[in-house]
Amino acid sequence: MKGNAVVNQAASITSLAAPFLGSLFYAAFGIRPVFYTTAACFFITAIFECFIQLEFCRTEHKMKIRTIIREDFSVSMTFLRQKEPGILKVLLLAGLVSLFLSGTAVIGFPFLVRTVLGLSATHYGAAESTMGAASVLGSMLVVIFAGKLRSACLAAVISALGLCLIPCGMIFLFPLKALTIYGLLMFFFCICQIGCSFFSTYAISVIQQRTPEHLMGKVMAYVFTLSMCAQPIGQIIYGALFDRFSDNVYWVLIPSGLLIFLIGKAATGFFRDFEKRAGH
Repeated sequence: MKGNAVVNQAASITSLAAPFLGSLFYAAFGIRPVFYTTAACFFITAIFECFIQLEFCRTEHKMKIRTIIREDFSVSMTFLRQKEPGILKVLLLAGLVSLFLSGTAVIGFPFLVRTVLGLSATHYGAAESTMGAASVLGSMLVVIFAGKLRSACLAAVISALGLCLIPCGMIFLFPLKALTIYGLLMFFFCICQIGCSFFSTYAISVIQQRTPEHLMGKVMAYVFTLSMCAQPIGQIIYGALFDRFSDNVYWVLIPSGLLIFLIGKAATGFFRDFEKRAGH
C-alpha cells in the first residue's frame, strides 16, 4: 500500500508544477514555443529510456503470440469470475466512478474556469497545480492511515466525492463574483482530488493483496485498461453535456454528484461483504 502511495505521489508531484509553469510560458511566449519545448522533452526522455536495463528471463516453452494472449486472457478471467469475483466488481465500480469524475474534472473544470467564468490560463494553471498538491495529500493519507483503513471506507469515499460535486453546481445558482466561484470550485475540486487519489491508491492496494503473484501483471493490466477506456468515454459524454448546458452547468454538476453519491451508498454492502471474505 505504501509503495502504491509513493508511486501516486511521484505522479502527482510531476503534475503539480507542470500546469502552472505551462500556463506561465503560454501567457509569456505563446503556444508555439510550448509545443517545441514539449517535443524536445519527449525526445530527451526517449534518450534516457535507452539506458534502462531490465533483466531478461528466457522462457522454456515457446508459444505463438496468439496462444499466449488466449492463455493469459483465459487464466485471468477464470480467476476474476470464479475465484475472486469481488475484484472484478471493484474494477467495474472503479471504472464507473472514473467515468463520471474524469468528465467533470478533466473536461468540466477547465470549461468552467476558462469559458463559463472567463478567467485566464494562469488561473486555470494555478488551480491544476493546487489539485496536484491535493492528490499528493490524498496519497499521504493512505500512508498515514494504512494500518487503520478498511475496504468498507471506499464506499464512504465515493459518496463523499458525490457530495463535493453537488455544491459545485449549486454555487452557479447564486449571483456570485467570478473569483468567488473560482475559489469555491477550486476548494471542492481539491477535495475531490484528495478523495480520488485516496480511492485509487487504496483500491489498487486491495486488489494487489487479493491477487496471486503469478497473476499480478494480468490483473493489473485489466485495472489500467478499464481506467483508460472509462476516462475518454466520460470525457466525450461530459464534453457534450457541458456544451449543451453551458448556460446552466448546474444541470450537469448536481445530477452527477447525486449519481456518484447513490453509487457509493449502493456499494456499502458490497464493500462490507468484500472485507469479510478477505478476513476469512
